[in-house]
Amino acid sequence: KSYYYEDWLRDVDNPFFNGVSGIQHYTNWKITSPADCAVPYTYFDLMYVEDKDKIGDIWGNPDLEKFAQGWTDSWGRYPDATPETMDKNYQVYLCEMTSGALPTPWQPAAFMTAQSAVPEALRTTTFQVLSPVLGDVRFSHFAIQSLNNTSEFAAAAASRPDNCYGCAQGELVASPDA
Repeated sequence: KSYYYEDWLRDVDNPFFNGVSGIQHYTNWKITSPADCAVPYTYFDLMYVEDKDKIGDIWGNPDLEKFAQGWTDSWGRYPDATPETMDKNYQVYLCEMTSGALPTPWQPAAFMTAQSAVPEALRTTTFQVLSPVLGDVRFSHFAIQSLNNTSEFAAAAASRPDNCYGCAQGELVASPDA
């Protein structure tokens, strides 16, 4: 079947990851604001695991490795990447939620990157990057602020905490809650 990427995320990727043992909740997000060197991604995913000490078991799952290679073959910027060079196509960080709750499904959000802890705020979930799983860590903290609608993004970006050096608008593409 021929897929557009977002259809593939909803039909294939999201159900696969939400079915992997040890993964508690997995969502896919699309960056909808103009590219920013601090947030150079077009998509990002949030994966909540049951036990952060077992991330090696989850990421080392042979079915997951095969799935990741299939993603690379079909969608990767560098389809010839090997497991050792997969970080050319994507990065994976082990993070810990430091405040807030799961971002509200189906609402747009402001995704903010920082090199120090992001202050707690209303409708904002903050995270700390604990370690890289794949690739180099590009920020040590980040926050996701739920917005009521896309018109709130400019104000959220302008009023982001002083230590947040990047801000991008994200919209949920796929979630098990849909």
